[in-house]
Amino acid sequence: MLGLRHAFDADHIAATDNVVRKLTHEGKHPFSVGFFFLLGHSSIVVLGYLVIAATGNQLYVFQDIGGVIGTSISALFLLVIGFANLLVLRGIWAGFSRARQPHAYLLHTQPAQRMRKHARGGFDPGQCQDA
Repeated sequence: MLGLRHAFDADHIAATDNVVRKLTHEGKHPFSVGFFFLLGHSSIVVLGYLVIAATGNQLYVFQDIGGVIGTSISALFLLVIGFANLLVLRGIWAGFSRARQPHAYLLHTQPAQRMRKHARGGFDPGQCQDA
């Protein structure tokens, strides 16, 4: 039961979710993300078990600090992913802010493009101001 609870820890969900979103955004199929996360994570867990088995009962000194170390690593990982998501949100917010400005498209096009569009009857160039 402990392993099942561990599988749904927030850092595991966040890592898998971010990789799936990135691959989906790039147009790739993220079908094997969970499988490779499982392989990588399981190999680390098995390696940890082997170290514990090889040292016997000599690791009892780390019993108290082990929980702190594990929680600290998970918290650091979540903070890094949260910061990365904050940067993405900042970029999205800036894009929406630019799109909501009146004539945002017209101000970011070159005068020659605006004139060609005006020649086709697209808009009134008197409404645009060059920066």
